[in-house]
Amino acid sequence: MDRKMCGHARAAVVWLSTALGGAAVGCGPEQVAFDVEQDEDGRPTLAPLEDNTAQWPAEADGESHPEVLEVATPAGAPAPGWAHARGYLHAGIAEVWEAMRDPDVVVNKENAVSYRLKGECDLQGLAYCFEYESTVDIPVAPVDLESVTMWRHFLKEGEMEAPEEVVVVYKSTENPPGIELATGSLELIKIDEETTGVAFIGWLDTWGSDAGNTDAMVDYANNLFDAACDYVHDSGCPGLVRE
Repeated sequence: MDRKMCGHARAAVVWLSTALGGAAVGCGPEQVAFDVEQDEDGRPTLAPLEDNTAQWPAEADGESHPEVLEVATPAGAPAPGWAHARGYLHAGIAEVWEAMRDPDVVVNKENAVSYRLKGECDLQGLAYCFEYESTVDIPVAPVDLESVTMWRHFLKEGEMEAPEEVVVVYKSTENPPGIELATGSLELIKIDEETTGVAFIGWLDTWGSDAGNTDAMVDYANNLFDAACDYVHDSGCPGLVRE
């Protein structure tokens, strides 16, 4: 169903949404709640958005944990569009977790023309929380799009100085009309002292095509993985995608 977006081209929405962290097309921002749930003992907790259907990368060239990414996508075009991914980074979990707390890593700089760290947000009992504003330029229309994205970090296993498993959830908390939902989760899992498993889930629901939303999530999964590789190695990983 066609819906007008303040006179701007509907087709631009999905392309621009890959500025992730929540870029959106529209007029005024819509506030989106991001509350922290509690476990049965009343402790704050975070969990992945859903079960991850991506496979862990298989052994390759004698490497039991190859530094590549496996991506799974849905059949058809469901709403929201989604992508699941799993991969390994050849770095300790503490360093990988540090990378995921850096806006330079988590913002998709391919499409975001600018972004600004707003600062820390209410921890609500979790390990870390930060939020940033991002602006995306539309080449097909004379508008800039702005949104705010919040990232919350939960230390599931281990200590702050020696983590063993971390769950991260991000959500766009200020969206102009055009973005119904932009959220995702990460799991960081210690494999050994020099290897970390990374599991990604991303959901995106816009006024654009559902298939395009899924493509945007695949792109973001790869960009995030490559940015994390740059952080821990000062050079990108192969970033292979096998759907």
